[in-house]
This record gives sequence, structure tokens and C-alpha cells, in this order.
Amino acid sequence: MFYLCASAWALEGFFQPEQVELLEEELELSNIRISQEILSNRQSSMLRSTVSLGHCTGAFISSNGLVLTNKHCLAQDANLIQKHNNPKEQNQEFPLQSTKIFVFDSYRDVSKDILQKGNSEEDIQKRINQITRRCKNYCDIIPIDNSRYTLVEYNIYRDIRAVYVPPSNVGVYDGGASNWSWPQHSGDFALVRVYTDKKGRSKAYSDEHKPLSNDHFLTISKSHIRENVVTLGYPNHTDRKNNLQCYISGYLQLQS
Repeated sequence: MFYLCASAWALEGFFQPEQVELLEEELELSNIRISQEILSNRQSSMLRSTVSLGHCTGAFISSNGLVLTNKHCLAQDANLIQKHNNPKEQNQEFPLQSTKIFVFDSYRDVSKDILQKGNSEEDIQKRINQITRRCKNYCDIIPIDNSRYTLVEYNIYRDIRAVYVPPSNVGVYDGGASNWSWPQHSGDFALVRVYTDKKGRSKAYSDEHKPLSNDHFLTISKSHIRENVVTLGYPNHTDRKNNLQCYISGYLQLQS
């Protein structure tokens, strides 16, 4: 999923790659130099470089498993991180007990399987559960619209090690307000690395594991940020499809 942000656009918000066709005119009018083919293709190197931490986003930035993410995404391992100094050498990178990384593996259209009989919410949810139970790895079925469903499978890596985590006075984070405000005046970032066995398989921590060898990764640009931005990632939630009544209802609940 990716987020589009531009003051003049009518279609700001979160979109799945399959929905890029809705943005054809906006992308052509913007100064964004990323082609529609890249944004709409889950197999593109850019999208394959983007990873999920289950509730956060990260991205491979090297060919040896190095991942850039936010410090607050490692909150479950905060106590463990406080007990260690940042590693000075790769062989000093220490394992995080609660952090997992989900890496895209494959996808396919399952619309016919989902909509074959009866379209009630109960029928659809029953078929979604049946299909996901057959997945070898972790998988998710994403509704694109009322007639399209995409099954996405991920490899889960469990041996994740800390490379660099800034101290709390640098990587301070105060929740949602900070997450969606610019410019940021916080070093809320962290570097971790994915480790695997000799065959590249995901296993629990072992001293014998080596850094993951990955083909797809992003490079960090030194150029200035342009006005129009595309942010790739796995947001925890989105209110993009909420209508006015949703907000009125939520407001009344808060007042009651």
C-alpha cells in the first residue's frame, strides 16, 4: 500500500497497487517521476524492497539484509535495547526477541474464489478464512473494491538483529500526532538486519545464521524532497474511505 500527498490533488490517501489506474491523471500532472508501471506492479523492485513489521513499515537499503525503519516500531523490544550498546561491528549485532519482518513473496487474484457463491459479508469472510488457512506462509487477502480481491503471501523472518538504535532523547516519539506531521524534529529511526540459515530460510535465532542476501533494496537519495510525495508502506490503519457520517458518529460517541 502507498500514500499520496499533494495539496492540489483530489485523490489524496492510501491506495493499493491495483488502484493506481485511478490516479493516472494525477500522476501525469504531478512532478513525481515514478512510473505507473512501477507503482502498480507488486513485483517491481521498489515495492519488493518495502517490508512490514506487522504494525509498521521498513525498507531494505542494502543487499545484505539491512532494514531502515522507525525506532518506535521496535517498542516491544525497548527493554532489551536499553540493556545493549549499539554494535560497533557486524558480529556484535544482537537479536531482538519480539521483532519480526514480513517480506513480500507472491500474489494472485482470488476474486472468483471469494465471490463464487453468495456475496454476504458472512459468506465472503468464510471463504477468506478458508483460503488463508491453506497458505504455506503468512498471507493476507486485500479487498481492492467490491469485485476484486488479491491474495498476498509473505515470508516471515524471525532472526532480526539491532544494528543501530538512537537514544531516547534523539528518537523521541509521542504517538499519532508526531507520526503525521512535517517537518519532523526527531530522530525516530532505527537500523536492523535480517538473518537466515545457510539456505536463506527463516529460523529462530542461531549463532550460525548469516545476513540475508536480498536482490531488492532502495538507495537513499541526497536530493531535496519534492512537493508531491509518494510514500510506500504498510500503514497500521486508514480512514480514507470514511464518510462524513463516520466522523459525526465518532464525535458524538466522544461527547457522550
